[in-house]
Amino acid sequence: MDGSPAAWCDLDVRLPDKATSRAVLIGTGKYDSEALPDIGAVGNCLTDLGVLLSEGSFAPEHCTVVNDGASPSAISGVLRENAAAAEDVLFVYFVGHAVVDRGGLHFALPHSSPQDMSQGWLAAQPVRRVLEASPARYKILILDCDFYDRAPEGGTLRRTTGIPGDLLRPLAAGYFLLAGGGNVSTPPGPGYTLFTGELIRTLTMGVSGGPELLDLDTIHKHLRSSLRALGRPAPAAFSQLEQSATKIALARNAAFDAFAAFDSSGSSSQAAEPEGESTPGERTAEPDERPPEEEVELTTDVAATLDLLERGPVATVIAMRLVEARRNAQDQSFFTHIDGSWGSGKSTMLNLLRDRLAEDFDIVEFDAWQQSRLGPPWWSLLTATRRRVLRGRPWLRVRETASRMRRTGAPFALALVLVLAVAAAVAYALWPQQPSLRNWSENVKAFIAIVAAVGTLVTSALVASRFLLFDSVRGARLFEQTQTNPIREITEHFRWLLRHSEKPVAFFVDDLDRCRPSYVVDFLDTAQTLIRDTARKRAAYFVVAADGAWLRRSYEKAHSDFAESLERPGRPVGYLFLDKLFQLTIPMPVLTGPAQALYLDAILRIDRPHLEQVSESGSSGESAWGQGDPGGLQARLRAFAEGRAEQVAQVSQTPEERRRTEHVLRRFSHLLGNNPRSVKRFLNTYSILHSIRRLEGNLIRPESLALWTILVVRWPAIAAHLQDDPDAVRGVVQPVWVKEHFPEALLELARSPELCDVITCEMGGPLTPVLIRQCVGLSLGGG
Repeated sequence: MDGSPAAWCDLDVRLPDKATSRAVLIGTGKYDSEALPDIGAVGNCLTDLGVLLSEGSFAPEHCTVVNDGASPSAISGVLRENAAAAEDVLFVYFVGHAVVDRGGLHFALPHSSPQDMSQGWLAAQPVRRVLEASPARYKILILDCDFYDRAPEGGTLRRTTGIPGDLLRPLAAGYFLLAGGGNVSTPPGPGYTLFTGELIRTLTMGVSGGPELLDLDTIHKHLRSSLRALGRPAPAAFSQLEQSATKIALARNAAFDAFAAFDSSGSSSQAAEPEGESTPGERTAEPDERPPEEEVELTTDVAATLDLLERGPVATVIAMRLVEARRNAQDQSFFTHIDGSWGSGKSTMLNLLRDRLAEDFDIVEFDAWQQSRLGPPWWSLLTATRRRVLRGRPWLRVRETASRMRRTGAPFALALVLVLAVAAAVAYALWPQQPSLRNWSENVKAFIAIVAAVGTLVTSALVASRFLLFDSVRGARLFEQTQTNPIREITEHFRWLLRHSEKPVAFFVDDLDRCRPSYVVDFLDTAQTLIRDTARKRAAYFVVAADGAWLRRSYEKAHSDFAESLERPGRPVGYLFLDKLFQLTIPMPVLTGPAQALYLDAILRIDRPHLEQVSESGSSGESAWGQGDPGGLQARLRAFAEGRAEQVAQVSQTPEERRRTEHVLRRFSHLLGNNPRSVKRFLNTYSILHSIRRLEGNLIRPESLALWTILVVRWPAIAAHLQDDPDAVRGVVQPVWVKEHFPEALLELARSPELCDVITCEMGGPLTPVLIRQCVGLSLGGG
């Protein structure tokens, strides 16, 4: 089945009829037997999944949750009652442990014992008979279980890594069964089990590029991609439903793009609704009913500290990469560029990174726009570094001052001599001629002389330090003019500060894309000369969040006289300088539809009903939906996303994944050109893009992503144009259309045979508009 919006227009996709559909959610998280570990996330799974279903697909009064404490007979009774009442859709969900014994499957309950399988277990076969006897047209069974094999003798359990398909397939007779295995006991976060967490996340955030309604096939494919991206067992789906045009959906797709669907199919894809039923969450207003008037509050443009754009997981991946870089090469600095246009959330990304790296680095936050008005870049960087490294360390501050005195040399020594001479002269002038212990007036004069001398000494020392120890802007400029080799002394002092910092120093540079081009070039050249190329033993790390176009244009303007001799096809001089400076460039993530909707809701202070209801149920600890931790669905989803991000980063660092990546990338060596730096950038760029795409659940083929990375590294101007207009790739494959798709400046390169060879490469290619959108995160691939 084609996943494009056009393909979905031919299908009668609908939500369940709320009046004649039933949902039963069963879960067990606490077990008496030590052989069955407790699952603390079961309560949250039941709570949040129950609320989501009751608000979108099923009527709240027709959703039943059975939590810890129910006996097998009680659960069977609930199943029979709901199965008999269901006429349209019967939905059954179970989360917990399942044991395979003598060819049969048994679901574990609180008092289940592996030594005695005759009681305390919910056998799968009776559940199947109840489902088969139901008059419901469609029957859905979803299992989120860790599966165990039971030894015939002794009753010991052995956890299996896969899903017992030979046992589950017969259970699917006449209905749809979706099973996730091996993802219960080791969830990525405290909120949910992994399988159910991905299911809740899918129902809440939607599927980018998917249909308007999330049917069972779409959900299964998305869960399969997401779990495979996390290096976990993929869920299995078994279906013996009649092949008809009808597809049952569990929720509306929050990421559905109606405009993309219209452009793809030529008409709007309208999903079918049960007759006489309004869209969930909507109601028809009475003729004289008027919507309440609301006043929209003004908002500021201050960088957010709360992750309203769901960028936290990406920040976690970046942070773990920086920690890995420090661990692998502690004596080598690492420069990272977070590239995004104005307003794309770069400052917020720095805030998120700061929170994640505070334990591993001394973070120096540097506002380039503010500092650009004060003094030379080296002085601003040095002052910010001193402030951070010396904070709360008075004795080190004294040593640092002494170090600066030594570097200043003769000017400061001469100033010190003059200060002492002036202080002595003041003391001599005020000292009484005939001091005596009996003459109190003479003693007062002596005291005044001492105070005046000390005051003169201190004041003169402060003035001298500000002008001669580069404690001020004027002092910094005087230092540059009086030293024979000021750069060497400044570099050595940077090294001294880095050596004496408690942790490695990381500079977070923001708002550089608001500065004058001359300052941008001076600042980046200073950072490279004084810190990156001179670090020893204790390296420094730079994270620069700025619009790449602004940085490139600054270098192009500063070196316009050499542009023609330095530029390469598809690589203007600005790209060349940034490639030399930054080892890794990370594009800001694309703002997806669900994240945009949540962000707008947060700004407008719109409380989503299910968030409020979950929060209330969680705070009381008991509700119709079971027991859940306080904090609400949104907080649990955020914690779950953080756990996913850590797993993605860990999976990418495993020896197996590294070997797989090396095997894939080695095949593209002939397409990388002959520049060693390009090879390094290719490896770094592919690594971070691969992790971010995995984090999105985007299982695009590694070969296709490798081809796109080659474009980004070798011909960044072409890659930037294709990212904005993926359909322009047609002009490369079919040169007759090149003028319609590329600007004049890129025409010659677009006709390049080398570029065409990369785009049409059989390994992962050809790069189509669909593949390009997947590579840049505009839509999901794989499955």
